[in-house]
Amino acid sequence: MIDDSLTTRQTISKTVQKAGYNIVQAKDGWEGLVQLQQNTQVQAIICDVELPEMNGFEFLNRCRKQYSMAEMLVLMLTSRSSQPYRQLAKQLGSNGYLTKPYLDKELINNSQKCLQI
Repeated sequence: MIDDSLTTRQTISKTVQKAGYNIVQAKDGWEGLVQLQQNTQVQAIICDVELPEMNGFEFLNRCRKQYSMAEMLVLMLTSRSSQPYRQLAKQLGSNGYLTKPYLDKELINNSQKCLQI
């Protein structure tokens, strides 16, 4: 989970853990890349778009240079709902795009669906 908001990270972490998944947190894209290097068992990433230092799109671009869409699920979860943001996420290789506020069930269902592909 990559989000600059501690509250958001903690809330999503609880939701994901209740669904039976382990979670690693990062506050920005740089920390997210470090976590990927240190935690090779990571299968999926939930990433905000608006982050300090390295935003979510920059993270996604760098992540796709290392991992294909099949190798690593990257689900963008952001308050940015406009079509240009969705298009950019898709072009950069996002497996999914959800907007805040989100429903817990929607987040888990989307994540599970992408992991099964």
